[in-house]
Amino acid sequence: NSIFGLSVIDLDDDVVDSEFGKGMEHNIKYTDEVEDNGQVEQGLGYGKEDADMMSMDGFGDFVDIDLPLQNINAGKGKPKMVFFAGNAYSGHEVIESAVKKACDAEPGKCVSLCEGAIDMEIFHGTNIERYHPALERTEHQLQALAQEAKGSDKIYFANLYGNCAVSTTYPDLERSGKSFRSHFHPDVYLLASVAESTGWDLEIIVMLKNIEYVAERFVRDFDSYGILKKGLGSKTDVGVMRFMENGMQNLFAQVSMLHKNFYKCYDFDAAVDTASRPLEQAIGLRNIDEYVEAERGLMNGSAPPLKTGAKMFLRALKLIRQSMNRMCEHNGNSLTGLVEPELDGGNREISEIAAPLVGYGMPHRLKKTQFGKLRLVFFVGLEGTGHHLWQGIVMKLLKANQLNAECKMNDVIMHPAGGCWAPYNNGKGFFCSGASESFQDGYKMAADAMIRLKESNATGTHMLNLVHRGWKGNCGSLASYPCFSGSEKNLQHPDVLKLAELAENIGIDFRVVLLMRKAEELVISDIWHRHFNIGHPKMYEERVLENNAASIYTTIATMDPKFYSCTQYDDATFSTADHVGSLMQIPTLKETLQGIMHVRKANATVHLPKRHERYIQTLRAFNSAINELCSKSLGHV
Repeated sequence: NSIFGLSVIDLDDDVVDSEFGKGMEHNIKYTDEVEDNGQVEQGLGYGKEDADMMSMDGFGDFVDIDLPLQNINAGKGKPKMVFFAGNAYSGHEVIESAVKKACDAEPGKCVSLCEGAIDMEIFHGTNIERYHPALERTEHQLQALAQEAKGSDKIYFANLYGNCAVSTTYPDLERSGKSFRSHFHPDVYLLASVAESTGWDLEIIVMLKNIEYVAERFVRDFDSYGILKKGLGSKTDVGVMRFMENGMQNLFAQVSMLHKNFYKCYDFDAAVDTASRPLEQAIGLRNIDEYVEAERGLMNGSAPPLKTGAKMFLRALKLIRQSMNRMCEHNGNSLTGLVEPELDGGNREISEIAAPLVGYGMPHRLKKTQFGKLRLVFFVGLEGTGHHLWQGIVMKLLKANQLNAECKMNDVIMHPAGGCWAPYNNGKGFFCSGASESFQDGYKMAADAMIRLKESNATGTHMLNLVHRGWKGNCGSLASYPCFSGSEKNLQHPDVLKLAELAENIGIDFRVVLLMRKAEELVISDIWHRHFNIGHPKMYEERVLENNAASIYTTIATMDPKFYSCTQYDDATFSTADHVGSLMQIPTLKETLQGIMHVRKANATVHLPKRHERYIQTLRAFNSAINELCSKSLGHV
């Protein structure tokens, strides 16, 4: 069979044409079923009518968590829980010393929740056998303490007071071990949901500090934590910057999903009027502001300046920081003035109207100014969102001359050296290098390749990924989030913002297709069917998906909605195909898709265990937040 000159593919869920590699069949239980032993096995919670086909009228149908998370306990006389959150080197040592002195001055005023109440396993554990009991134990203990604390004026600290083992920084360098292990960081979204359900009024103090200051010390001290061999921190400074960026992305993404009643922002670089006692007003601890001022000397200390390659990461980091400022200002949550970072050039659009609804985050965006007949298209999505499925479609369109691919350029930009996705690898490449010098070389190579393409007067849509290996060269990178295996999968992904900036500066129309899929199905696909967690506990891959979702949310939110359009894996009616087709310059894409593929859901025995379902709450929230961005993308505005 054929349609529009393309042969028909009958796809059973995620099974693709064998010509493009062995497909994966995802058998998912959608409804509750009674097993042979008489017990009811829980499915994914969809109705029976959803078993064969799911449709949508808009992305709102796929938002399964209402955001932002409401603080239902604020102002209701509930006991106060305080948590300090921020990047490494953003003032934790100052706060920890100041809190201890202020608490010592008021005996009996402060209580540590670190010692026996909050199990840090809930933040970064990867073993489901330990995580689930830890979460239940934490909830039980906090609920009991909340009952005991009724009517008390005591302050309960969830970190930075007492014999505390709870993670405090994004990322938590103290617990990162002998590899990057960037999933070691707190989860304030999870903490807020636990506090909400157990009767606590949570106050998060988001600590802010100059980005260059943080980055320089991050690179300086990285190897001293035993993460890399001595001296390798400065030699792999770009990899270290990726590590820092991932922590900052998670912090911003988590806070942006919370109601403004959950948090306050404190800038250590701003002049503070101690007479106004901003921290004392926020958390209720007397003289805390004076103690903070007295301990500021702990933040002194010089560090070598960043190399040029590492400095290229500062723009995105400053953009996140500036957006955090806007979020704090918009919600009236700033305890201090907020120092504005300089964005160091680049075309930026400042528009509250264009900002996502969630958290009022990211009002500063990379403005899209380049529109033309020559268009570069990049598919962005988590592992399991349909890269292999779309690769089969792209290859059919390439063979029908409806798309183009420049493998030499793709190889230069995407994957010039084997294994280069590891952040500490020094192979030359735009996304792949770990060291400043090789990153610069890769950036220049990518720029030269784009310039040559532009000067060739080429037209049409050129695919940057999803091109099968061997197509007129050596293309072959799916470039998913994450990409390839390893212990650093939180960092092994493209940087689509840098790619968009590069294309804008050269004068090429760059677009993104964002692939979406329900969180439950992602976990089933990646862990139970495709076994991406081989060599790791099952929850390791769930941590990887969560971290990469934070990266996608923060990155896509940084871009003008005119850059991208979205498509849902479960959209069997292809309701967004017209928008994606417009982006790809294929007006007949919807008809083509309806003709060459059929996505069918099958009830089966594999389903998401209930205890995993509880863990993926943050991943589901990130998915919902990204769907909010999709509602503002091309074709939806």
